Amino acid sequence: MSLKSANTTNPFFSRRQGLGLTQQEVAHACGVTIQCWRNYESGRTVPARSKFAGLCAGLEWDMDELLEAVAWVQRELAHAA
Repeated sequence: MSLKSANTTNPFFSRRQGLGLTQQEVAHACGVTIQCWRNYESGRTVPARSKFAGLCAGLEWDMDELLEAVAWVQRELAHAA
């Protein structure tokens, strides 16, 4: 899945919807708290590197896809600053 098509919507939000999961379900699948997930999905924070493996597994992304999503959020945060 390419994230390039999701450049107007947070890729974490888009991926969760694409998988048909609730925020609670995706947080559990990724091994993060619901609050962490909400922060990723809202673009308030980016995941710590220590969470990358769990996010890849839970979102069924490879590392490149995850890094693209993280970069998207970082760009959005930079524009908001």
